[in-house]
Amino acid sequence: MSGSPSSVAFARAAAYGLLAAALEYPRPEARSRIDGALPAAAAGARCLPPGCRGPLRRLAAELHAIGADDAERAYLRVFGHAGTPTAVPYEAAYVTTNVFQETDVLADVAGFYRAFGLAPDRERPDHVRLELEFAHILCFKEGYARRHHGAAEVAICDDGQRAFLAAHLGRWAETFFRRLRASSDGTHYALVADLGEAFCGGEAARAGAAGIGRAPHVPEVPEPGVWSCPLAPEPSA
Repeated sequence: MSGSPSSVAFARAAAYGLLAAALEYPRPEARSRIDGALPAAAAGARCLPPGCRGPLRRLAAELHAIGADDAERAYLRVFGHAGTPTAVPYEAAYVTTNVFQETDVLADVAGFYRAFGLAPDRERPDHVRLELEFAHILCFKEGYARRHHGAAEVAICDDGQRAFLAAHLGRWAETFFRRLRASSDGTHYALVADLGEAFCGGEAARAGAAGIGRAPHVPEVPEPGVWSCPLAPEPSA
């Protein structure tokens, strides 16, 4: 990688942000996030490992060109509920074998978010999009800290990234993206998978994360908008 430490941090943030936007359901607001992520990702490409630059350029070109209807059809083909998706987008499907372990994973991921003043939206906290978005925020915070703050603030952001990758995203992202490529069915998600596997593989190695290689099971997924932390206290009467 080339560039100053802050430039590298911002480039990594941009790559995470582009992947998160590309894996969101393609509503108009998601298209806006992709449009916002593309310039930053292109500008930061030179600061990424060489193996990420070609996949990023190819994905960026495809995302520029794809129309809204084609993007929605592709999403439903790969992630739709008509059948069981091969590339299950939830961490717990890859790292747990029972509901009790799944509860622990959901609570721990949500705890990372809360530690940095964040909370999951309507999606489950272990969805790949949210975990990528969280990594994006941590890398962006690192870049800002390197330019405007001191070593202590930089260390907090860097330690947070490494801990999150080692405990969560770095354990399963490569397996998810490999399965996404296998189930891409001629859609642009093959290009998302190429960038995701190359970039997240390097990030996991940087953090010393031990990957999980087994096939996922399909976790129980609540309807959108009704997710809640399984360890949250019951509301008082």
